[in-house]
Amino acid sequence: MKKYIPLFIFVLYSVAAFSQAGKKPVAKEKPPTQKEMEAMMKEAEKMMGEISAEDKKMMDSMGIKMPSFKNVPKVTDKQLADAWENENRIVPKRDAARIAAIPNAVTDARMTAYITAVQKSVTAVLKPEVVATGNKAYDYIKSISKNADEAANMAIGFWLAGQSEIALHVLGKICAGNAGNTDNLNNYASMLSMLDAPQLAIPILNNLNAKFPKNSTLLNNLGQAWFGLGEIGKAEKYLDSVIRIYAYHPQANLTKAAIEESKGNTAKAKELVKNIIFMMYHLIL
Repeated sequence: MKKYIPLFIFVLYSVAAFSQAGKKPVAKEKPPTQKEMEAMMKEAEKMMGEISAEDKKMMDSMGIKMPSFKNVPKVTDKQLADAWENENRIVPKRDAARIAAIPNAVTDARMTAYITAVQKSVTAVLKPEVVATGNKAYDYIKSISKNADEAANMAIGFWLAGQSEIALHVLGKICAGNAGNTDNLNNYASMLSMLDAPQLAIPILNNLNAKFPKNSTLLNNLGQAWFGLGEIGKAEKYLDSVIRIYAYHPQANLTKAAIEESKGNTAKAKELVKNIIFMMYHLIL
């Protein structure tokens, strides 16, 4: 029972935030300009210069390094404004490049080749030590597991232990060896989305969704993947389908609430978050 309490508290906080937002409009903060940033940097440099030699020695003994203000890259007002906008976004900005790169369809016959290609591209960006550990883990799991389901559960254990990249690498190898296991494919696609590669997950999820229509788990995973790419219209279509099937689905409701808040529909956002509270309340009981 206790494991549900942190999420419950987070949800209550979310509702409070929506409620406060609805009481009175808050003036929109403006991003700092290049001139303002330079002034702040000079002020910070001045403050660092006023630190005594004794304090610097103490900080050094604690492993705290003094920041350097040399060779600080210059940024334009536009770059600052873009960074400010991205930092304060409720929903992701539409990523046209990654959306355009998504294949139209991956058939069952092509799934093994697709997973192998995805695995290759993912491996290329992982640290060598992660890949090495993942390969060893895969070899061990393969030697002791009875089937693909058992092997995948062991891979998921790495995820639950906080080793998400190792989990992704191992599960990818398992899926490449058995691309017909739909549960493993769905979990692999979900991991790809959560590790910021939703464009790679969508072809897998589209394939599964065609086989298992009206499956709330698949529909939610598709909604979250499209949301991650900033394709909000498509994300809403899938999330709305999830909520029609399972009104209190926590992840679908929370993401849909963020979308509604981004549109200024605070009342609707609060209603969606309350659905999660209702579900969590009954789980705790």
